[in-house]
Amino acid sequence: MKTPARKTLGSALGELISECSNVHGYIPNINQTLMDKCNRNCIILSNKASGKVALMGNMIDKDGKRFINAYMVNIWKWNWASDEGFTIDNIFGDNVLCDDVFSMVSIDRLPLLLK
Repeated sequence: MKTPARKTLGSALGELISECSNVHGYIPNINQTLMDKCNRNCIILSNKASGKVALMGNMIDKDGKRFINAYMVNIWKWNWASDEGFTIDNIFGDNVLCDDVFSMVSIDRLPLLLK
């Protein structure tokens, strides 16, 4: 479900906002996270009306190639993990917990999934 880096995160975000607004009738809330040491950027997308949250960001594969990936966030599992004291590194470090909290999705499906 990787989107090749020929599409920038900015252009993908523009397309997403346009579809959310023009096709689905809502504008998602958008928050940018800090870039990490590998210059990867991540955007938190949410729809307050539906209570749904997603992440979309630049990633780097094991061959060093950039791509864009998206994940839906199970907010209830995220809150549980946070309440139990798990850090983001703990969540990503545990495959089972990570799969419970994050579900990889195509960026093209995000507007519908956030609705």
